[in-house]
Amino acid sequence: MLTLLNDINLGLIVLNGDYTLSFMNDYVKKFFKGNNIKDQDYFENYIDIVCDEYKEQEIKKRKDFKINKTACESVCKIKSINNTSLWIKINRTYNSKSDKYIISFTDITYFKNLELECEQSKNLNDKEYNHKTLFLAN
Repeated sequence: MLTLLNDINLGLIVLNGDYTLSFMNDYVKKFFKGNNIKDQDYFENYIDIVCDEYKEQEIKKRKDFKINKTACESVCKIKSINNTSLWIKINRTYNSKSDKYIISFTDITYFKNLELECEQSKNLNDKEYNHKTLFLAN
């Protein structure tokens, strides 16, 4: 069953109640390859690859998740292997029946770039509209 989880395009990490690694699929290993994250140290060390402007947010989310064990999600930018940045969405949930923390990672870089392009286009259109309005007003 667990080998099936290696075939999905989603990073999946399962931690025991004491935060030791129970399972990490191959996608996560590829995703973070070269970033010096050791399997057993994931919960503490993934912050090292988070871009500076998102570190504080991720540290707070991680701490709240460990203490309160309530589901949460976040979006942040990480440093990838080839010195580019990737946008990831992190979902965190806790299963009290099995005392396991479940964390998933989704690469949303493509969608985030589209969102940023749309935002830039909108800003350019707004700027042009304002210039046209000023021109017509005179």
